[in-house]
Amino acid sequence: MCILAPKLVDAGRHPNIELRILSEVTGFKGKPGDFQVEVTRKTLSVNPDKCTGCADCAEVCPVEGTNPFDENIGVRKAIYVPFP
Repeated sequence: MCILAPKLVDAGRHPNIELRILSEVTGFKGKPGDFQVEVTRKTLSVNPDKCTGCADCAEVCPVEGTNPFDENIGVRKAIYVPFP
């Protein structure tokens, strides 16, 4: 993660990149520099327009589940910050 985190932060701040949470690319057409992407968004439990990134919701979230990042060995909250 030490190499990946700065790249994720850069992507989040890039003016031509729009990060979409709980979304999946379901279609792509065109060529580099001139393309269209179809994105399917799942239901959100936090309003992204109101989120400030404080992670308070993750601290108080009562729901825990397995963590796929570590092959389901550990647990994480249902709401979590994937990278700081």
